[in-house]
Amino acid sequence: MINHRVDLASAVDRVGATYDTERAQGELNAWGNSFPAEELPFGGQVNVGGVFYALVEKAPQQPDHLEALGQMIACGPPSRPVDALALLATGELGPQKLSIRVHLAGGDVATVPVAVPGWLVRPDAPVTADQLRCSHLHYPGGYELARLLPVLWSRVLPLPGLPITALELLVNPLVHVFAISLLAEVEP
Repeated sequence: MINHRVDLASAVDRVGATYDTERAQGELNAWGNSFPAEELPFGGQVNVGGVFYALVEKAPQQPDHLEALGQMIACGPPSRPVDALALLATGELGPQKLSIRVHLAGGDVATVPVAVPGWLVRPDAPVTADQLRCSHLHYPGGYELARLLPVLWSRVLPLPGLPITALELLVNPLVHVFAISLLAEVEP
């Protein structure tokens, strides 16, 4: 499987992860909660459920992900057919639905729906291969509660094996996207 990690650096617009010294900057929900930035490999790669994702570089108090607000994300010139689209994302206020318009070489457009689970789980919930779970949740007041843990979810959406030029995330501001990868079968 060939894994092309889509560069989201020019599209990120929200602070979803904070370092210990900047917890009050969190924007993942209306209460200012956030992921612990020290536990996510910003500027590097992470394997979640067998899919490699690249997270953007993160400086303190700088955006690290995007809310789905209708962004058009270029995927570069189509070099090979794409067999699946993979998102590393999470839903605010519980599970969320997102529609993605996949722009294909030649001008066709296909809309693909995805269900994104909520970003908080109880510590005793089973850990599954499709989640990147952090050890604690950042509260803007600097305190700790061990009742909920933040999770990023890997979601893999099959595609028809056609070259992709761009992805358009339709509007749902309760879906937070941290990384996107395009998957293609290895040619024999």
